[in-house]
Amino acid sequence: MRRLLTALICLLLPARLKPPLLRLLGHRVAAFARIAPSLILVNRLALGKSARIGPGNVILARRIVLRERAYIGYGNVILGPLCLGFAPMGAVGNRNVVIRSRAQSLALGAVLWLGEGSKITAGHHIDLTRSIRFGEWSTLAGKGSQVWTHGYIHLSTGPGRSRVDGRVTIGDNVYIGAGSVVGPGITIASRVSVGSLSSVATDLLEPGLWVSQKLRHIALMPEERVTRLPIISPPEEREQVRWKGPSRPDKA
Repeated sequence: MRRLLTALICLLLPARLKPPLLRLLGHRVAAFARIAPSLILVNRLALGKSARIGPGNVILARRIVLRERAYIGYGNVILGPLCLGFAPMGAVGNRNVVIRSRAQSLALGAVLWLGEGSKITAGHHIDLTRSIRFGEWSTLAGKGSQVWTHGYIHLSTGPGRSRVDGRVTIGDNVYIGAGSVVGPGITIASRVSVGSLSSVATDLLEPGLWVSQKLRHIALMPEERVTRLPIISPPEEREQVRWKGPSRPDKA
């Protein structure tokens, strides 16, 4: 019943009424915390001073803890038997997906922890089969990155495969560029920058910049590239585009 009442309060009532009513339900919500209209089904909710949850979110979780000035943006989908814990100024931006399947083993809890000032920006996919921990002032930047905490190793022959589950640990002052994929069980040390479109399939334990491949120069001009492409059709067979209106555009 409390989950349902929490959801109705967060979705339907004016912002100024939400903190005191949620406190009556046993949640810890500071007077200056703000919750925009969102569907929030949660067992425990704790929002510090100036913490906020934006509009249009769908959140079904066990526990949400947002400390001072932490926030969740708009249009996020966060689903599963999971917990969110954000240190001061920790943030999830907009239109992210954070999922933990109810079919997964619940023997271990799964927590998305963002240290002070750490942020998941926009349009990312987070698999929370196992916990993911960000240190302080780290960023999953740009858009389109994926962080996975489960996967499979397929045998070299036959249909056999083995399941791999593992928590992901990201240190302090880490920057992960757009379109990157982080695999299960990975540790990224502090002061690491990961270039865009990188596949992180092994631990990154040395500070510095990591990229998937070296950018190289290929001395090939556009005209040469065209000559190497297959010919779609001879010029005389290519469709001619003609104006079919009442008059030519340049004579209208």
